[in-house]
Amino acid sequence: PELRRRSIAGLVDAVLALLQGKMDEKGLRLRRENWDPALEVEVDPDLMEQAVYALLANAVDAAPPGSELALALERREQDLALAIRDHGPGLPFQPEPGNLEPGPSTKRFGTGLGIPIAFKICQSHGWTLSFEAPAGGGARAVMVAPFPAAAVPAADPPPEQTP
Repeated sequence: PELRRRSIAGLVDAVLALLQGKMDEKGLRLRRENWDPALEVEVDPDLMEQAVYALLANAVDAAPPGSELALALERREQDLALAIRDHGPGLPFQPEPGNLEPGPSTKRFGTGLGIPIAFKICQSHGWTLSFEAPAGGGARAVMVAPFPAAAVPAADPPPEQTP
């Protein structure tokens, strides 16, 4: 990857623009939580857009018409999590990070390569990707990126010692 500092929200928004027609066609609503365009990560934008596209396209395809997709950013001490949640039927298999074999696809013209490619791109960036089956159905994909050191506020300096 050719890493550059980019806004994670901006990267996801660029992918959403590509999927807007499909989302409109299905009448999907989008909910963003903690959407802060100032949060930046070190990323190869071209590669990571492919990974985010694969995950968002799966969520859009799985989501029932008229339902909601939820996107959340969670800044933690040393990393930043991006979660994508749909309310579809859930995953037909449990994706594993080391397995780059195509998974079963529920799409008419699907190849089953979206998730393995997303795993590979995340791994090449030092990110993690995991999947959850939330209560109430659907699927939740969580990408976790190390936060750039310059973007993490420095800890308060220790108090000065008096002799």
